[in-house]
Amino acid sequence: MRVEELTIESPLSVGQFAGKWCSYNAPPDLTYDQREADGRLLVFDTDEFTGCCEILGSPTVELELAASKPVAMIAVRLSDVAPDGRATRISYGLLNLTHRYGHANPEPLVPGEHYAVSVQLNAMAQALPPGHRLRVALSTSYWPLGWPPPEPVRVSVPARAGSSCRDAVAALRRSGRGTAHPGVATGVR
Repeated sequence: MRVEELTIESPLSVGQFAGKWCSYNAPPDLTYDQREADGRLLVFDTDEFTGCCEILGSPTVELELAASKPVAMIAVRLSDVAPDGRATRISYGLLNLTHRYGHANPEPLVPGEHYAVSVQLNAMAQALPPGHRLRVALSTSYWPLGWPPPEPVRVSVPARAGSSCRDAVAALRRSGRGTAHPGVATGVR
C-alpha cells in the first residue's frame, strides 16, 4: 500500500522576508509578514486559540521525510498567525540533511529513502492571544539564512504529517512542554 505524501521544492527566493540573521531590532532587520513566503511552503496550522497560549523554550520538530537528491536541507518556521492572517515568525531552525546524524561525519541521503530527523528551533518566548493560531511551515531553502543545496531538491513528508503536526502543536499548547507523536512532532525541551 502506497502512503500518500506531501511534497515541496521551494524556490530560492524563500527567505527574502526572513530579516537579518543578527538583528539589532531595527525595522529593516526584523522579519516581515510571512504570508507571501508561506504561499510557497508546506504549512500546518492549529485551530484558533480560545485562551492565551504561552510558549517558552527551544522547540524541536521531528519529521519523517524523503529527498530526491543526496544533498538537501529542511527549514522549519514557527509563526504566530493573527485573526487577519498576518503571520509573524517566532522561531525557526535549519538542518542540512547530510548532517542528520551529527556534524562530525556528514552522510549523503539515498534519494527516495525515508529518514527520521530532528530540527532544533531557536529559543523563544511568545504569548499568543485568543483568536491566534500557531503555524509550522516547511521549506527546502531559506536564503540568505541558509546556504542552498547544490541543485534543486524535492522533499516529501507523509500526508499524515499535517494532522500529526496539528496534534503535536495542540499538545504543546495544552501542556506547555509538548509530546511526541508519529510523523511530525513539536515539543519544547
